[in-house]
Amino acid sequence: MTWQIQQRVNFYIEEFRPPALPQNIRRLLLQLAASAALMLLLTLLLLGYLQWLHYQQQQENQRFELLSSQLQEEIARHPPLVADSGLQQQLEQARMQLAASQKILFYLGREQLQQSQSFTPLIAQLGEQQVRGVWLQGFRVSDAGQQVRLEGFVDEPEKLSRYVTELLQRSAYSGKSFSQIDVRRSGQRWLSFVLDTAAPAPDEETAVTPLQKKLSRLQSQAGSGDGL
Repeated sequence: MTWQIQQRVNFYIEEFRPPALPQNIRRLLLQLAASAALMLLLTLLLLGYLQWLHYQQQQENQRFELLSSQLQEEIARHPPLVADSGLQQQLEQARMQLAASQKILFYLGREQLQQSQSFTPLIAQLGEQQVRGVWLQGFRVSDAGQQVRLEGFVDEPEKLSRYVTELLQRSAYSGKSFSQIDVRRSGQRWLSFVLDTAAPAPDEETAVTPLQKKLSRLQSQAGSGDGL
């Protein structure tokens, strides 16, 4: 009879297991490995980008050298331009003429402005007349405001006398007198009249009516300051 000793040994107990790193150390090692891999990847990408930039710079340098050589060829092919002395003289003459024309235009514009300002009181005071039965059809101011011509209609001759008397008492018409007074009966019930400070032509024969004589007398009275 054989005696065998049977014994079981449990190798999974703690004392038989291989030593293991702590959890926090293993986590730290994994983070270090991941960081190293990421740094390696970024380094490779940066090196690739630098190589690409270097290649692009080389291409731009070659292109710049090519364009520079073409520019030098074009400069050598076409000589530099030289200004024509005749054209320069024409340009200076044109500038002088332009300056002279601008001066003339400035003087003319200022003269027209002064004339328009001198016409303003004549026109403004002409519109201040308030005589009923007198209608102006048109007026003309010439000779820098020295000559005035009025045309219109009146329903009664006496109203025209009052109109002229009041007009000559205005400051803008002070010292003026109507040398031409033409009153005519139109086809309708009112009369047409023309008053003009310009002297009539020597060969112009105009029949003087009693109304025209009265208007002339009123002008003389208005000019001397006498009343009606």
